[in-house]
Amino acid sequence: MNKDESSCLLKEIKLELTYRCNLQCIHCSSEANLHHAPVMSFEKAKDVMKQAIDIGIKEVSFSGGEPLLWPGLTDIISLCSSTAIKTQVYSAGNIDNPNVMMKLLKESGISRIIFSVYASNKNCHDRITQVEGSFQKTMATIDEAVKVNLSTEFHESR
Repeated sequence: MNKDESSCLLKEIKLELTYRCNLQCIHCSSEANLHHAPVMSFEKAKDVMKQAIDIGIKEVSFSGGEPLLWPGLTDIISLCSSTAIKTQVYSAGNIDNPNVMMKLLKESGISRIIFSVYASNKNCHDRITQVEGSFQKTMATIDEAVKVNLSTEFHESR
């Protein structure tokens, strides 16, 4: 393979694991919700990742809906990290028991987690997500990510 061909290789992919989400964000392009939301099977995700490994993917992003609600997330991240593929998760962080999930993500070898924060105060954030208390849950999840020393980034709306 010459240099021109190697520069055209696919290096990164994004997998939308689920359209399940416990928020109802006014700007959601996935139309994610908790009901009738498509979910990728673990076997399908594993098959996609095996193909990605075979073609030399270097990084994968997991998103959704809310990928933290997808039951196989830490297992698929472990598969990736065992082959040196960097992994990142895009999340609103609106989950129960964030201390448990952030520890599991850390143990699975995640490279970083990117949180969506829609405002700097609860009133605006909750208005955008259309779920009262979502700001508080997101902040609690971010706190737990920092506690376990996960590389943490933020996406914010302006």
